[in-house]
Amino acid sequence: MEVYIGKVLRTKGLKGHLIINFFITQHGCEKNEILFFEKFNTSYGPYSIESLNFYKSKKDKELYILKLKEINSIEEGSLLKGCFIVKNFENLPEFIFLKKDIIDCKVILHDKNLIIGKVIDIIKIKSNYSGLLVLTKKNREEIIIPFIKEVILKVDTQNKQIFVDSLEGVLEEYV
Repeated sequence: MEVYIGKVLRTKGLKGHLIINFFITQHGCEKNEILFFEKFNTSYGPYSIESLNFYKSKKDKELYILKLKEINSIEEGSLLKGCFIVKNFENLPEFIFLKKDIIDCKVILHDKNLIIGKVIDIIKIKSNYSGLLVLTKKNREEIIIPFIKEVILKVDTQNKQIFVDSLEGVLEEYV
């Protein structure tokens, strides 16, 4: 399955290094791995990773510097500016899901087996931290549930269900 895992923001340096923003924390990109890039239904690649290093955090984003073996000038690197990084996964890494599989899932309070509502969106709260925006069944209110392993106990994309642990002070009024 092809998944967009990040985006090329700009180049850095004369050798065509690329500044990358990854969308997922467990991107799994390693030296010599082959990547493809895509922009406006045009594909670029294959390119082989020469190096990948953390660059800095900026506005809730962790940026990386990517050097591709086949790119050796700022002009060559500029061709990939604005492109999405496409990676093939046989299976997605643990606790990584496609947004389309999460939207419209029923959110169920695990210990009470009670449906709280359904997921209407996934929002980024801060760097590497997302939340489920849930439209509640009871009051038709929107609440945010942290999308972390301590709260999300099980995600069943086939049955469109997400089981959550009780959140003190957040979910009590929906029980």
